[in-house]
Amino acid sequence: MRRRIRNPLPWLMMIDLHTHSTCSDGSLTPEALAAAAHEAGLTAIALTDHDSTGGLARFESACEALGVRAVPGVEISAQATPGTMHILGYCLKADDPDLQESLRHIREGRQVRNLQIINVLNDIGFDIT
Repeated sequence: MRRRIRNPLPWLMMIDLHTHSTCSDGSLTPEALAAAAHEAGLTAIALTDHDSTGGLARFESACEALGVRAVPGVEISAQATPGTMHILGYCLKADDPDLQESLRHIREGRQVRNLQIINVLNDIGFDIT
């Protein structure tokens, strides 16, 4: 069993404000991410999945049970010259209808882009679906 790391300076907040769960491209569930933060001795952690707030309720509940401060967040993809930019947003209302509509629109656009990339790769000889 691993031992939880203790913060040697009690006045120092140990935080991570950019993490992803299996609700986007992370390798841990929201609950496992909260547990990992607790085990690492973090004071606070933000869940900032790509274009999704789907894991926030589970994440916040798990953090509360472990005594870790949860920061609700999202990483939003945006077009910027010369390419794509990712914008981190914090302390949001995950159930805001305007936010959810914007995130849905972004995810749908990504699906269209992914299909276009697959078609280009097939055209140049990579047999993928």
